[in-house]
Amino acid sequence: MNLPNDFIQKYRKLLKNEAFAFLSSFSQKPISAFRIESQRFHSDLSIYQPIPEIPSGYYGKISGKQIEFLSGAVYSQEPSAMYVAQVLAPTSKDFVLDLCAAPGGKTTYLASQMGNKGRLLANEIDLKRAKILTENVGRMGYRNVVVSNETPENLANKFPTTFSKILVDAPCSGEGMFRKDPKAIQYWSLAYPKSCAKKQKRILKAALRMLSPGGTLVYSTCTFSPEENEGVISTILEENPDLKLSSIPNPPVGARPGEPSFGNNNPELRKCLRFYPHCFKGEGQFVAKIKKVGHLSKSKLKTRIRNSRLTSEIKNFSDVILKEYLKDIFRVSDQYYLLNQHFYEEVKDLHLIKRGVKIGSIKKNRFIPHQELFLSLPKQTFKRIISLNDEQFKAYCHGEELKIGSNETLKSWIALSYQDYIFAFGHLVQGNIKNFYPKNLRNY
Repeated sequence: MNLPNDFIQKYRKLLKNEAFAFLSSFSQKPISAFRIESQRFHSDLSIYQPIPEIPSGYYGKISGKQIEFLSGAVYSQEPSAMYVAQVLAPTSKDFVLDLCAAPGGKTTYLASQMGNKGRLLANEIDLKRAKILTENVGRMGYRNVVVSNETPENLANKFPTTFSKILVDAPCSGEGMFRKDPKAIQYWSLAYPKSCAKKQKRILKAALRMLSPGGTLVYSTCTFSPEENEGVISTILEENPDLKLSSIPNPPVGARPGEPSFGNNNPELRKCLRFYPHCFKGEGQFVAKIKKVGHLSKSKLKTRIRNSRLTSEIKNFSDVILKEYLKDIFRVSDQYYLLNQHFYEEVKDLHLIKRGVKIGSIKKNRFIPHQELFLSLPKQTFKRIISLNDEQFKAYCHGEELKIGSNETLKSWIALSYQDYIFAFGHLVQGNIKNFYPKNLRNY
């Protein structure tokens, strides 16, 4: 890998005796890993090595064509990035903000830790990336996530001292991703980390306005740059006396403490963590855990939204395919969604890209379900499931209609499974399954 000479000289000066090992690590292959959704995943993991610090993490690759991926049972993510979301450690009782959330790896891990309950607002300022975030959250089937497309400042104006936990995985110079994405090297210059640091401080200031007293904020970057890491944290602590750095318990083997000399020589900076690829089996990362002085207060809603009435079309659909009626349904335009109603009331005025789970729409007096509905419900929820063999699975993922030779004359929506994973749905008509697999997912 051809690293910029200024980059080499900078880190030779900063890392001294470790510089050779650090710079040599860029010629090694990037680390591949994935995280499982334990409530859904049931494949054999014996061929994969567990990541000691991540209970649901494993080293290795899962292809985007594998059923574990298509059914939302796994998310590919490198280990140090997984660890960031684990440091925040949200629960179902938290109101959580993931401020710079795309492409969704950390968002989905936060949602998983919350047990698919509670309230998680995932925001992304870039609309194109926000749509990628929406696709990833939808594939994983989480019912406690809303995706918004807002500036940090606009969110701060709407949600002062609101969130109990906030993740700011800030846009950065990306030095820690050079192995995974060598193209990122062309954007790097000595001045780039300094310009990134200005943006990061602005984002953090907005985020801190939204953090409730007693709340926790985790700041992270995927860069090694002192300007963007200890330098940013030093400034924020100096400007906000109500903030304290918290120690991160049980740091993973190979993680290094923050370096006070990279900031303002505040010894508290050693409570931060640095992930170097020559020390830790993963890519580059920096993590800081910040606590705001005070006591958490429960958020109170001034108003409440009513559940939309279940239409006869949705009832008919549910009677045939589901063992119980869906709850927390509401309608926006011609689309129906599944989300905690209190949560929706709090965020409905934002520019929303995703309102919980999109369950479907009513067209020509019948309910047309959406792919997300089938990925969001446990297998045991469905009355009608057809299991596909290898050939049928590939054909359906390619967009083909299936002939299964059923004698059943009833027209019916059905859930589709492969290797005991629900991954899609279809419409059964006289022994044929009409294909409703989303075109953006067709891959065979």
